[in-house]
Formats: sequence, C-alpha cells, structure tokens
Amino acid sequence: MQSMNKTSGFSLIELMVGMLVGLIGTMVIFQVFAVAEGQKRTTTSGGDASQSAAFALFSMERELRESGQGFNNKGLLGCSIRVYDDTSPAPKNRLMGLAPAVITPGVGIAPDQVSISYISSDVVNPPAALIASVAGTGAIVVDTPGFTKPGDVLVISNLDNGEIKQVAGVPVPCTMFQVTNNLKITAQTLEHAPAGGTYTDERGASQKIRLNHPTQGLDNGFAPPIITYPPGVLDDGGYVFNLGNAPLTAVTYYIANNRLMRRDDMGDTSNPMEIADGIVQMKVLYGVDANNDKQISTSEWTNTSPTTPQAWQRLRAVKLALVARSALREKANAAGVCNTTTAQPLWYGAGASGANITLDVSADPDWMCYRYKIFQSIVPIRNMAWTPYR
Repeated sequence: MQSMNKTSGFSLIELMVGMLVGLIGTMVIFQVFAVAEGQKRTTTSGGDASQSAAFALFSMERELRESGQGFNNKGLLGCSIRVYDDTSPAPKNRLMGLAPAVITPGVGIAPDQVSISYISSDVVNPPAALIASVAGTGAIVVDTPGFTKPGDVLVISNLDNGEIKQVAGVPVPCTMFQVTNNLKITAQTLEHAPAGGTYTDERGASQKIRLNHPTQGLDNGFAPPIITYPPGVLDDGGYVFNLGNAPLTAVTYYIANNRLMRRDDMGDTSNPMEIADGIVQMKVLYGVDANNDKQISTSEWTNTSPTTPQAWQRLRAVKLALVARSALREKANAAGVCNTTTAQPLWYGAGASGANITLDVSADPDWMCYRYKIFQSIVPIRNMAWTPYR
C-alpha cells in the first residue's frame, strides 16, 4: 500500500489571521509611540519655557539689584535729568528720571514695563556746593577743590534743605555734564567743553567729549538756569554731585511678540535686545515703606509710581512675575476645543491686602491651547536702604 506525502505549512486563512494580528500590533505600537512622543514634546517644551523664564528673571534681577547705584542721594532722587550724549543716535538730547525703577502699567491686559537706572561707577563722593550762579556755557565754580578728574560725569541739582527743590510740587530738573578740565585754586572751576572736541584724561590720553551739548552748554536745550542761594545757607542752592567716570545706564524691559526685550534708553532705542522667548505676560509692583516702619506690609505693594523725592527714598523692593508659555500648541479635543489650560494664571497673594492678581494671557485667542508657568521674585533695592544726607 502506497503512503501519501503530507505537506507542512500555514494555510491562507492562517496567514491572513497572522497579518491581521501583526497589523493590529503595529497600530498599537505606533499609537503608543505617538502618545509617548506627544508627552515628550510637552515635557521638552515645558522645560524650554522654564529655562527661558529663569534666564529672563535672572537678567532682570541682576539689573534691579544695581538700580539706584550712584544717585541714591536725597539731592538727586526723583529729579528729571537732562542728558546729552554725542555718541547716541538721534535724539541725542533725552529727558530721564533719576529713579531706580519706574513701572509703566500695561493698559488693559497688556504686560507691564519696567525701566531701570543706575551708574556703573564705584566712586561715591559727597556733593560740592556752587559758590556762584551758573547757566548755559558759564563757568562752574564749587567750594571743594580736587573732588573731580577730567572725564567724570557730574550732575547739578538745586537743593532745598538737602533735598531736591520743588516748585508747585514738581522737582526742579537736574543737568548732567562731563568735566573736561579742573582748574584748582582755593575753589575749583569745572570746565565743560562742548562735544566734538577732546579732553586729556588723568593718564595723559586724549578722549572724545561725549556728554556736553555742542552749543547749549548746561541749558542742554531743556534745563533752566542753575541758581544758587545766598552763601551760608547749608544744604540750600546748587550742588554738584560726582557720579564717577561712567555715564548713566538706563534700560527698559518689556514684552513684544511673546519675547522679553531689553531696550537701551541711553543708546539706540530702535534696536532692542531679545532676552528670552516665550514670555507672554509680566507684572511688576513697587514695595514702598510708606509708613516708614522698616517693613513692607501687604498693603504697601503698588504699581503706582512715587511722585516726590521723599516717596522715592522709601522704595525698598520690586516684586515681579513673568509668565512663560510652552512653544508646543496642544491638540484640541474631539469637539475641536482646546482645553489644555482652562483658567487664567494667577499670581497668588501678590496684590494689595494679599489679593490674587490675574496674569491675563488671553491676548492670543488660542491661549487655551498652551501650557503656562509663572516665575516670580522679590528683589530688594539695596541701594535705597541707605541714602546719605548730602
């Protein structure tokens, strides 16, 4: 009897079932991969936003800690200073407020801005009194010989009882200029040659004159004449403050196109520097010790700028919050609605009397499709902790 040969293998049905199982497995694997990839992108995007905001906060804190340096004096704080810088693009004449930090609250839901000013010099000298009235290109004669050197930046201020003189509640403007030569006899005459020329510094090198107006002298196109009071009236009249050999640094931090920007208010204001991307909101508050009890209570945090020199002297801190947004736009739900973020970010307990402050990010109509992180800090204005009497 002849035996039949049997053939081993898979039938067509078995192959089709195996392919179906394989396809289902592949779909599951890719689905898991897609979910994992989405989670990775969310995590990476959130990490990038955190790094960006941390760097932005560090940059602002660094300059806020310098704020007020060089002019933390009762005879300078709060005055409007007339500045000319021949190296700056137009306008070379600028009006700056001598204040550590000036907050410009955003209109509606717009972010705040904060302007920071300081002098980068390590020189601190007591002021010298004018012994003659001066205006325009006239000679500046002070009662203290030897307190300046060529190239130093000086400010003339009118004082009343040791503080900036006020007329109808408005501080009398100050004027900044640059010493180009010292003539020392019993007193000291401070020359201020016009920009365009040169002066010889203490090392004998020739330097360009930057900070003196080429034709208008101390009037600088803005300032009224500097008038001294009768001799013998201590802390009244015109005083000259030496800020050292560094000009005023004045910058403004603001948000534009979801970027934190830094503008040099003493330089080319048309080309600001980008500090960090993904910053969508900023709120800033003053901490003013209004009742002079050496601490800032919850009711003493405000975004209203001080209006008098006395109020500026009580500025002790600045509190700020930055909102960083992840770069990844999350997908909408099955109904086509984004619900990644459903409520506006809150700055808890930051407002007056401990109220929450809403950090509104709804300027972008798709704001709910993104994730947000809040970074906040309280920066002590260290240079306002002490203000010499003169």
